[in-house]
Amino acid sequence: MQVKTMPPMTVLYYTTRTTFAGLEDIIGKVPQELQNEANRLQLFISGPQYWFYFGADGKPDTEFTLEVALPIKGDVNQSSAYQFKHLSPFKCVAATHEGGWDQLHLTYGKIIPWLFSQGMQMANDLECREMYVNVDFEEQENNLTEVLVGIK
Repeated sequence: MQVKTMPPMTVLYYTTRTTFAGLEDIIGKVPQELQNEANRLQLFISGPQYWFYFGADGKPDTEFTLEVALPIKGDVNQSSAYQFKHLSPFKCVAATHEGGWDQLHLTYGKIIPWLFSQGMQMANDLECREMYVNVDFEEQENNLTEVLVGIK
């Protein structure tokens, strides 16, 4: 685990209110739609996809805000079915999760107690991010996800 500040970035993103149980409808579909839209708008995709969780508590039926984002460079004053925004630097505790996403809760289960043991506090909006460095739906042991828990 390490404390780090993620750099500012501009993203093309999708937002919704959902639950963990409702993520299956989003997982393969929305990231591909964002990539297609970035290509249609001739934007440069400048990094891996991110998922931002606001107010999620880990329980399957708790509703929270989810944003699926794609870092981009280019003209963000174009008309799109999706939204653009500029993200400020993000201070967080980061850890790499290797393997299936069904075990992501174990990584969060290490990060959160660790940050409290170090005298840190989670960000007021409980923002957590996941950066999908490598996605492999067929061989999930090949998944590589950087888990980022926002801190004050």
